Amino acid sequence: MSQTLKVVGHFVAATKPRSWGEGHYSTKFYIDIDKDSDYPTMGEFEVYKDKVDLSKFSKGDKVEISFNIRGAKREWENGGEKKSGFFQTLDAWKVEAKSATPPPATVEVEENDDDLPF
Repeated sequence: MSQTLKVVGHFVAATKPRSWGEGHYSTKFYIDIDKDSDYPTMGEFEVYKDKVDLSKFSKGDKVEISFNIRGAKREWENGGEKKSGFFQTLDAWKVEAKSATPPPATVEVEENDDDLPF
């Protein structure tokens, strides 16, 4: 069972799409998650095909990413030696712009000079 996760950060950059096989391609992109922290964290996400239009984001834009974690154990042979490793991908399927600061609230005030006590 797959669980959707979300994270908010600031867009840094995207790579050029990488293709493999027929009709398959992905683009990696990076966000600063805790850029104002003493220990900043950067995340690498991947978008498959055209699920998300990353061209509408610029460096520094605040974004919220919905993603799934995909992972697998792979085994291979190198020079006669069997090896294995675990690989994970943060598979982004939705990226939304978030405003850095909310717009100020506006309140309409009705002015009425008829109620003045003097």
